[in-house]
Amino acid sequence: MLQAIIWAVGSVTLITLIRVLLTPLLGTQQAYLVFIPAIAVSAWKGGLRSGMVALVLGGLSAAVFFAGRTEAVATRLGVYLLVGTGVLLVTHAEQRSRERLQRELRERERAHDELQTRMQLRASEARRQEEALPRSSGASTSWRTRPR
Repeated sequence: MLQAIIWAVGSVTLITLIRVLLTPLLGTQQAYLVFIPAIAVSAWKGGLRSGMVALVLGGLSAAVFFAGRTEAVATRLGVYLLVGTGVLLVTHAEQRSRERLQRELRERERAHDELQTRMQLRASEARRQEEALPRSSGASTSWRTRPR
């Protein structure tokens, strides 16, 4: 849990510092959407909770430091929350799919190893049975050969 918070706080802090440097260029534009990468990184590295913390912290940082006092703040915040939530859901779904695939891979590797072991046991059993058979003394003992 602590690692998730560290990812969220760290990524939002980094984006806030970058946004401070870009303020002369951007003004109050893109106050919220620049925090979307912080959400993605936090969710990717720290999980869903980390992404949610980054979503909230990014929104607060944008509102306090960069949004200004315009009428469009509510609209921009709404778009930010919508896009940020979408990023969280997609990242979470991707992580769950990756975990499921890794689990399936481990199961298949285990089944493969088990099958290999069974095949080796059967092969050694067949060799023992072959060695236990009596050896022929030159006469044909094949079942295909009939005396004439």
